[in-house]
Amino acid sequence: MEQFVVSKLSVNTEDNQAWVFADDKKQIVIGKYPHSTAFSALKNAKVVQMNGIDAWYVKQDTGTLFYYIDQGHVVWIAGNLSERELQSLAASLPNAAVYSFPFAKPKGS
Repeated sequence: MEQFVVSKLSVNTEDNQAWVFADDKKQIVIGKYPHSTAFSALKNAKVVQMNGIDAWYVKQDTGTLFYYIDQGHVVWIAGNLSERELQSLAASLPNAAVYSFPFAKPKGS
C-alpha cells in the first residue's frame, strides 16, 4: 500500500478503538479492546503461533480475520488479506499497550 486513506474510530471509550486503512485494492481494519472477560476462539478458527503466543485466523466469505491477545487487549485485524499478509502485518505492529498503536515509531526516533 503506497498511498492509502486512514481513519480512527473510538467505540464507547478510548479503550475500544479501530483504525481503517484502504486503497483501491486492499481494505484493512485493525482494532483493539480490553481483554477483561473470559475468551474463547471462534469454532472455525485456525490456531497459529505469532511471536510465541497463540493467534487465530478465520477465512470467511466476506474476508479474513486474524486476532490475538496482547498486553491485556484483544487485537484483531480484518480485511481482504491472505493469511500470510495478516500474519506479517500483525507481527509488524507495536505492543498493543503503547500509545502509538497501531503505528510504529519511525526508525531512529
